[in-house]
Amino acid sequence: MGPQISICKQIAAALVLVGMPLVAYQPCLEGDFIWDDDKYVSQNRNLRNVDGLVRSWTDAHSTEGAQYYPLVYTTFWLEYQAWGLDSYGYHRDNVLLHGFCAVLFWLILRRVGVSGAFFAASLFALHPVCVESVAWITERKNVLSMFFGAASLFAYLSFVRWECGGLDRDREPLSWAAYATSLVLFACALLSKTVVGTLPAVIILLFWYAGKKVTGTIALSLVPYFVLSVLLALVTVATEGDHMGTECMPFFQDLHFMERLIVAGNAVWFYMGKIAWPTELSFIYPQWKPAVTSSLSYVPLAGAVILPGVLWMLRRRIGRGPLAGILLYLGVVSPALGFFDIAQMRFSYVADHWVYHASTGLFALFAAGAVMGVGRLRRIIPSCGAAAPVVAVALLATLGGMTWRQCQIYQGLEPLWRDVVEKNPEAWIAHVNLGILLARGGEIEKSMPHLEKAIQLDPDHYRSCHAMGNALLGLGRADEAIPHYRRALEIRPHYEGALGNLGLALESLGRTDEAKALYEQATRAEANAFAAVGHYHLGLVLQKGGNGEEARVQFVKSLDRAPHFTRPRRAL
Repeated sequence: MGPQISICKQIAAALVLVGMPLVAYQPCLEGDFIWDDDKYVSQNRNLRNVDGLVRSWTDAHSTEGAQYYPLVYTTFWLEYQAWGLDSYGYHRDNVLLHGFCAVLFWLILRRVGVSGAFFAASLFALHPVCVESVAWITERKNVLSMFFGAASLFAYLSFVRWECGGLDRDREPLSWAAYATSLVLFACALLSKTVVGTLPAVIILLFWYAGKKVTGTIALSLVPYFVLSVLLALVTVATEGDHMGTECMPFFQDLHFMERLIVAGNAVWFYMGKIAWPTELSFIYPQWKPAVTSSLSYVPLAGAVILPGVLWMLRRRIGRGPLAGILLYLGVVSPALGFFDIAQMRFSYVADHWVYHASTGLFALFAAGAVMGVGRLRRIIPSCGAAAPVVAVALLATLGGMTWRQCQIYQGLEPLWRDVVEKNPEAWIAHVNLGILLARGGEIEKSMPHLEKAIQLDPDHYRSCHAMGNALLGLGRADEAIPHYRRALEIRPHYEGALGNLGLALESLGRTDEAKALYEQATRAEANAFAAVGHYHLGLVLQKGGNGEEARVQFVKSLDRAPHFTRPRRAL
């Protein structure tokens, strides 16, 4: 009966870890699609048919999602076949995956022998810093890669016969079936998000933590993991640059190495602070300016370097656990510290979803430290042992409540951008997106202050200029809109949205010849989307002038340049 009871307890614990997020994340389940969800799901043509699924695997440029994570698109493809564009199902699956990740985290900590494993997994399941990764459909990348990465690690521990905190040498030989399973799962994790490429380093760290030697067999077994990590990391860097780097590269080139070091030092402590005290969480945090000439700017960086050194010197007194937890955190979060070009760093150097995987090291460290602290305190005050579970439950309930409240921000685009504007008034991207949203909802006058603020904060971004032009055109002020459209085209010469609307503004003022010349010039552009818009609008001008046959020719040419462009098809 003993083993059966143990299994029942394990099943019950797993159900609790899955159930807690299902309760805490309820507000986001009814949420709509938000930022970038259109590229990944709602407007992703690859989800519509089998050919699109194949393209997701064979062509890194086939979607606007900006990264080659085909397994993520495969899950979206399956969900689209099941329930179309009902956002509830996508949100539910993200929450379930997060719960499964918490279960695997718990099982791994138990197997490695970390005290307070269930408490650590519960912290991960309910902590509000994870909300951005779970409530944001686009970040399926995080929860899916975490799931496969944790499953891969668990299988690897089975491969080396790691049981109850150590290697069971009496159960040799190694389980090569578990190894093959682990390697396949690791490949799946990398095809979901390459941040899990640090897994082989994590395995080596676990061996050190347990005081076990990395044998030649173990070292050789990790070689394929490192190779896969490097190969797919290179793919990620290439696709990131191709899709999102064009407009951001000047920004990154201006960020010198010493500035990146300062950013990294600040980010390390920023994330630790948000995990320790998760208040004022924001979708886009304020963008600090690294001051190379100020000696104080290097204090956080120095602290991030000194902390592991101090823990190393104290390892014989306090054990290897604290250093292992900190190194796990630092190692996993390192790709998001500013050393690599990430397009979203144009808006902020930090983001909650960048610490999703790395947070596990801090949760494990905190939970183990709490168990140790309670154990020592019980020797002095025996009654505190009974109070410890109550305190733990109160803490988890508080975190769950904070997660519930944070989820409400992710219910739609308007609450999301309003929250960012409130917490970070200098976030130009939030102002422009909120302005566009209000204008599309017919509240053009209310959108104007936000668009003006966006242009004031970043006058050199095409979206702000284009959005202001649209708002002015919507108010019937075409003459004022035209300079904004022209400015957008100066910043991004082949921006098809500004082309079409600039032509419409010219036409509304009776300057049809200018509009026609603009479209004719656009048709000669090398950029297919830009030329297609030029052909389409030129066709409309010809159609209005009674030249139906010539208009038809332009619509056909538009489709030749951009087969998925629906407006010329409708016009035909």
